Amino acid sequence: AGERLVLLYGDSFARCLTERADAWEGLLERSALGPTHHLLNYGVGGYGLDQIELLLDATIERHAARKPLVIVGILVDDDLDRTVLALRNFPKPRLELVDDELVLHPPEARTAAEFAAAHPPTIRSYAWRHFLHFYLPTRARWALAGEEARREEKRVLCRALLARIERRLTELQLEHFVVLFHAEKSMATDGPYSWQEPFLYATLRELGLSFVSAKRALREDIALTGLAPEAYLPLERHHDARGNAVVFRAFERGFAGEFEPTDGYLP
Repeated sequence: AGERLVLLYGDSFARCLTERADAWEGLLERSALGPTHHLLNYGVGGYGLDQIELLLDATIERHAARKPLVIVGILVDDDLDRTVLALRNFPKPRLELVDDELVLHPPEARTAAEFAAAHPPTIRSYAWRHFLHFYLPTRARWALAGEEARREEKRVLCRALLARIERRLTELQLEHFVVLFHAEKSMATDGPYSWQEPFLYATLRELGLSFVSAKRALREDIALTGLAPEAYLPLERHHDARGNAVVFRAFERGFAGEFEPTDGYLP
């Protein structure tokens, strides 16, 4: 009673592999905002941006009357790539953009074994795949494997998902922002990581979605401590309690309205 509800959506980086006391809800409770805020964690391990959006859409109205603060966590390294999969450990729903509308395709099977039986592997030559991935230059590999076309499919789909999240939360007049989580590769990369980070910076700014970056908090701490990036991710390549405490500084910036600037990139 009297506390502001905070809703967090995302994947395992939102859910956290730590004890709950060291997850985002515990860190918020022990922070200066603890007496006035309470976090409900909707993070689910393995989710991509598509399932994050679906869960938000399925649950947001039950809380809307309380005018919660909504935080959407996105793992830069993987969450965009997961949107084009129909199987990730288990069969999953798939969203497809048809005539500018997102169309939902429910899971095709109940188990991974059923899915594999219906969609057997189609590798024709392991020798060719070895040559493709270990001997050819990156650009040539992308061209032969259709990688750039696949990335464009992800960009179009993820932009539509982010636009729907922004539109839904704006319609409900709910304050919200995005937290960009980072695994080891993207955290260690000087400058924007691969295609995902430039896409997210550009698209979030275009849509007017305010965001904070865990990479900023982590690299600030690396500069002070001299620790290697992997030192922050000892729990099955996820943050431990110390890593979460560092990343929580990004959450605090979001609570304070100190978002990433509207142009440029991390120094």
